[in-house]
Amino acid sequence: MIGDEILVYIGTYTRGKSEGIYVYRLDRSTGVLRHQSTAVGVENPSFLALTPDNRHLYAVNSVKEYEGTQGGAVSAFAVAPAKGDLSFLNTKPTYGANPCHLVVDATGRFVLVANYTGGSLT
Repeated sequence: MIGDEILVYIGTYTRGKSEGIYVYRLDRSTGVLRHQSTAVGVENPSFLALTPDNRHLYAVNSVKEYEGTQGGAVSAFAVAPAKGDLSFLNTKPTYGANPCHLVVDATGRFVLVANYTGGSLT
């Protein structure tokens, strides 16, 4: 939260007109939602989760194949302290196709990813 505004992160499927993860500011007093920035360059960042300290954001890359191997991926971003904009850090494979959900543990050190196809956890 920044003042009376809260940051809103919106994941998308990028095969249409969407470009990535959209960062908005929501003014809690007026209800106005204002686009701030977009993190581009990752495919289908559909489900998102912040670390407990709000310093990092993780996104599942909901795909069947990542870097020529069966399975999806998860991408990590650093969250800018002042504005909340995202900076890409890396992407790692989930070894399961179509990751659909993830959760960050209470320490912020571990991420558990659920893969839709096959029902596996990574």
